[in-house]
Order: sequence, then C-alpha cells, then structure tokens
Amino acid sequence: MESVKDERQVMKIFLIGDLHLSLSSGKPMDVFGDHWNDHHHLIEKNLKELITENDLLLPRE
Repeated sequence: MESVKDERQVMKIFLIGDLHLSLSSGKPMDVFGDHWNDHHHLIEKNLKELITENDLLLPRE
C-alpha cells in the first residue's frame, strides 16, 4: 500500500499588543533602560523569524 503525504499547511494566529511603539510621540522608551534602545527592530526581527506566509498576525495597541 502506498502512503499518502498530508501536505496541508497549518495557519498559526498571533495576537500581539502593547508594543510601546513611541517612534513619533517624543516619549522614547529607552528612558526605562538601555534594553529598550531600538526595541522595535528586535520585535521586527523576531516576528520575521517566527511568522510564515501561512500565518496571521493581528497587531493591537
């Protein structure tokens, strides 16, 4: 008997919020410590590594 490979794609759903994106408000987050410097770049990098084209990202603020 020949085996059949299941090629369905799984969609993951991500809801992410409270990102503290204050890029234009004049209230930078780095006042709370150096680990906040450019934190938006780290968020972007991690999301690009985690989320695929089959996934859904729902950003909330």
